[in-house]
Amino acid sequence: MKVALFLLALSILVVNGASKVKLCNYNGKNYRRGQTALMLPFCCTKMVCSSNGYFSYPTYGKGKKCGCCIDPFNKNNFIFDGQYGRLKG
Repeated sequence: MKVALFLLALSILVVNGASKVKLCNYNGKNYRRGQTALMLPFCCTKMVCSSNGYFSYPTYGKGKKCGCCIDPFNKNNFIFDGQYGRLKG
């Protein structure tokens, strides 16, 4: 009997934990973990929803065409070299 109650309690915890999926929101649309919200080919990066509910910006290429960086005033925007007087870091 104790084992059955323990398993029931454990299954309730698992179901409650699974229902709390963190979503990323961009332009009024929700994205699940791993979904790409925006491709930025001129930056050689993309905007991907991470597991903690925030966007990450993995790079997928290098070269002269990758001439931008994250906007220091708005983390969801990118700026080209020379804007705001800052170079890409």
